[in-house]
Amino acid sequence: MTKLDQIRAAESKLLLQTYERNPILFVGGQGVHIVDENGTKYLDLLSGIGVNALGYGHPAILGAIERQSRKLVHISNLYFHEGQAELALRVLGRWDKIREQIARLADTYLEVFRDTAVETFLPPGCDHGGLMRFPVALPGKDQERVLQLGRKRGLYLKVIWDRPLPAESEYSRFPNAVWTARNLVLLPLYRALSAESAAQLARNVVEIERNEA
Repeated sequence: MTKLDQIRAAESKLLLQTYERNPILFVGGQGVHIVDENGTKYLDLLSGIGVNALGYGHPAILGAIERQSRKLVHISNLYFHEGQAELALRVLGRWDKIREQIARLADTYLEVFRDTAVETFLPPGCDHGGLMRFPVALPGKDQERVLQLGRKRGLYLKVIWDRPLPAESEYSRFPNAVWTARNLVLLPLYRALSAESAAQLARNVVEIERNEA
C-alpha cells in the first residue's frame, strides 16, 4: 500500500467526503513546480486555488518566514500585535483601485453582450465592483460544447461545478443548482485583465453563441 493509499484510507474514516479529490500525493516543490511522492514534477497552475500564488522555496518568502518566526508566529485576537492593522491598511489602500477595475471589466462585458442572446445575471443596481466572476449562460447551447468551442479559440472558460452538486436522485429538489451547474459559465474579473482583452473575450463568447464556428 502506497503512502497515498494509507492517507486516503485514513481520511475516509476521519473526514467528511465533501468533494472528489485527484489521487495525487504532493510532498514538495521548487519554484513554479510541485512534486508528488513518486518524484513526478508538475507545473503548478492552481496555486492553492488562487489563494497562495507564491511558488515554492523562494528565498524572499523563506527569509520573511524565518524573520517572523524569530518574533511571533501566532497571536490570539485577544491581544494586539503590529501586523493586523498594517495589513488591513495596505489592503484598503489598494481596494478602491481594484474595485474600479473590476467594475470597468463588468461594464465592458455588459456592453458587448447588450442586444445579444448571451444571458447575464446582474440585477439593476448591482455593485459590479464586488464581483468575483462574471456569470453568463448561452441559451440552447450545451455547456460542454461551449467549453469545447472556447478551447478551440484558446479560451479556457470556467464553470462552477463539473456536475450538479446534489445526487441525481435529488435533482428535482434542487432545480436551480442543477440548472446552474449545467449552464453557467464564469468570465474572469482580474485586475491585470485589460478592458480591451475583456471585450475580445466577450466577442468570442458572442461568436460561440451565434454560430459555433
